[in-house]
Amino acid sequence: MEDTRCILSAENVAKTFKGFRALHDVNLGVRKGSIHGLIGPNGAGKTTLLNVLTSTLAPTTGRVRFGGVDITGRTPSQVAQMGLVRSFQICAVFPHMTVLQNVRLAIHRREGDTYAFWAPASRLRAFDERAMTLLETVGLQDMASRNAAELSYGRKRALEFATTLAADPQVLLLDEPMAGLGIEEIPRLVNLIREFARGRTIVLVEHHLPVVAELCDQVTVLNRGEVLAEGPYAEVAALDSVRAAYLGKGRQVTAEAAA
Repeated sequence: MEDTRCILSAENVAKTFKGFRALHDVNLGVRKGSIHGLIGPNGAGKTTLLNVLTSTLAPTTGRVRFGGVDITGRTPSQVAQMGLVRSFQICAVFPHMTVLQNVRLAIHRREGDTYAFWAPASRLRAFDERAMTLLETVGLQDMASRNAAELSYGRKRALEFATTLAADPQVLLLDEPMAGLGIEEIPRLVNLIREFARGRTIVLVEHHLPVVAELCDQVTVLNRGEVLAEGPYAEVAALDSVRAAYLGKGRQVTAEAAA
């Protein structure tokens, strides 16, 4: 029986590529309003699972449900319109557009208004007001007129979050948001994710385990395409099977050790 507390679930999901088994019989339930971490060593299948959850890849077998609806076989754009949105490992902004234009374009896309660039100025100003509100949310309001190429990597990540928020997601899937950040930039992004989580559900794939320990309510550990463990971070990090998968037998997987 489906857990009605889950807003996003994978049911017996498998994915193979020319005989290579990337995922095998994966079951996952993400509770509404939670921050759910997906962790595991390199090659564990984390990004593949994110791709299946958002219909970027179709599962070989199994089903994905979002809000109680079977979304298996729908297109990524259809899933995004329903409120299931993801970011990618590589920061995706338009470098030669201003910060404001990047967010405004995301709002156009959400509204399905492809030709809004040719609309009267009064109509475009309404988009600008909403875009500035989103930029204030991520602390970029003072950089609205700067080209995105001029931003530091961490602030480009913040801009990407603003464009993602323009889609008004119910569930936001983040694929290694800390990748490429300097140590000094990580706390700002952690706080940003925590703010995003208010009234939303987040699925977080992240190698930086101190961030996972700090943010996540529940953690699923993948290894070789299968669910190895699930539960609160402190509990799964203490399991011998998880220690072996990450560091070899007999070593503790702590946030400090993995920093």
